[in-house]
Amino acid sequence: MLFIPKLRMLIIAFLLSTVWITSSPANKYTVKTHSRIKIGNIDYGIFDSMVWIDSPSNLKVVLSRNFITEPSLYLWARNNAHTRSVQNIIFITETNTGFTTDVKSFICFPVKWSVEKEESGFYEVVVLAIFKPTK
Repeated sequence: MLFIPKLRMLIIAFLLSTVWITSSPANKYTVKTHSRIKIGNIDYGIFDSMVWIDSPSNLKVVLSRNFITEPSLYLWARNNAHTRSVQNIIFITETNTGFTTDVKSFICFPVKWSVEKEESGFYEVVVLAIFKPTK
């Protein structure tokens, strides 16, 4: 007879712990990633979108974002487009917890760029061509 109450207590304790674990605030947080780029010593900040376009002839990356205070990649692209100077650009993917998940470095040059004024800051789009050495 003493065995049945202990079994009930174990079952109740298990059920309560399961409810506590599944409703824990820690399970409600998801890890998200974002992308940023660096050129030289300048961190151009986080981009809302980084789309890679690969074709047989070239590789391009389209960067877009809304921003307020970060350095403008648009200005860098506009200033470097006329000289067609290539730059080593570092693409960094990070989590919202600050953990770096991926780092890529490519020689790039700007091919398209635009910036628009919005109510909450600016919206910029920059397309970079990635230099692919011939084999």
